[in-house]
Amino acid sequence: MTARADRDPEELPPVRARPVVLAACAALSASLFPVVAGAPLAAADERGAVAVERSRAAVGDARDRLAQAQAALPRAQAELERATRALRGAQARERAVAAELVRAQRAERAATAQVARTRAALAEAERTAAALAHEVYVQGLDGPARQLSVALGARDAQELAAAVALTSEVSQRQSDQIAHLDAQRARLAEHEAALSAARSEVQRREAAAEAVVERERSLVTRASRSRDRVTALVAVRAEAVARAEATKRLDEAQYRAMQDEAAALKERLATMAATGVPPVSGSGLVVPAEGSFTSPYGMRTHPITGVHKLHTGMDIANSCGTPILAAQAGRVVEAEYASGYGYRTVIDHGVVGGRRLATAYSHQQGLQTATGQSVAQGQVIGEIGTTGYSTGCHLHFEVLVDGEYVDPEPYLR
Repeated sequence: MTARADRDPEELPPVRARPVVLAACAALSASLFPVVAGAPLAAADERGAVAVERSRAAVGDARDRLAQAQAALPRAQAELERATRALRGAQARERAVAAELVRAQRAERAATAQVARTRAALAEAERTAAALAHEVYVQGLDGPARQLSVALGARDAQELAAAVALTSEVSQRQSDQIAHLDAQRARLAEHEAALSAARSEVQRREAAAEAVVERERSLVTRASRSRDRVTALVAVRAEAVARAEATKRLDEAQYRAMQDEAAALKERLATMAATGVPPVSGSGLVVPAEGSFTSPYGMRTHPITGVHKLHTGMDIANSCGTPILAAQAGRVVEAEYASGYGYRTVIDHGVVGGRRLATAYSHQQGLQTATGQSVAQGQVIGEIGTTGYSTGCHLHFEVLVDGEYVDPEPYLR
């Protein structure tokens, strides 16, 4: 911070008016200064009502979005139920296809057994034919020439008749055996064709069953995803409602607490004003603590509540226990635990150049001053802490001029 040696010690620098977003803080700031307390406090109350109403409107909006998501849930459930009914139909078709597959497999097994039996019968017929051919050869009856030789060699008519009968029987047996072999071969070909057809039918039924199962999976997956998406949306919207309601409750609670504190401070300051407060001398405020300037005055998103609002002071971060100094001489008008501020000290520095000046020191580790106590500039009044709505060890330092929060930086030497 640079020194402002050229500043009139009895004059404060110009202050640009800035709106106070957080209603409770506005009410408190207005009540700190009885010289102009009436109008600022009324305006703060009005702004506070607007802030609370806005938080209520945010809850209503979140509830509307939740209702829309909840309205979509029955549609998703109906889609799931339709898919479930279709799934049951698909499952019925799957059972029918499975039964057809069982029948096709049974027919395949029967055809396989029939082919095996036909092949066995053919093999037996082939063995019989081979035995007959061997017998004919042994008896010399193979071929017409040998048969004629047997007939001519007969000694009488009786032997001739017997020879003719024998050759006729052998020829008939050979013809029958050849026909039997042909029939067995034809049956084998027929049974093998039936087996091939049965196997093709089994493959077709298996493919049909697989297609039905795949359709079932697709139906279930699509319906489940739809339901899950809507269920997740409802959960997100419900969480948004919960957050909005929590923010509303916090705003309302802080506003009520700060209004109570503001009323008490107003009463105390009114009593002090009756006794008179001497003017402040000096060229400016000293930096109230050593450390890093981590969050300046201005609009920001609150690190705990997540609400975008005015940060009414500047944050100085350092280890808990670091001394806090009075920025200017004055009288302590508040030294207590104050809701979101934690342990807080407010010092009234009186009237400077016709304007009321006060400073506030929040989130202290404890209290080292008492209400009504006079303090000197640079006097230790507390220690850096992290009480109240705080995310770590730091000092929240505020400057108020005529009951309005202003940027502290221009007032620091």
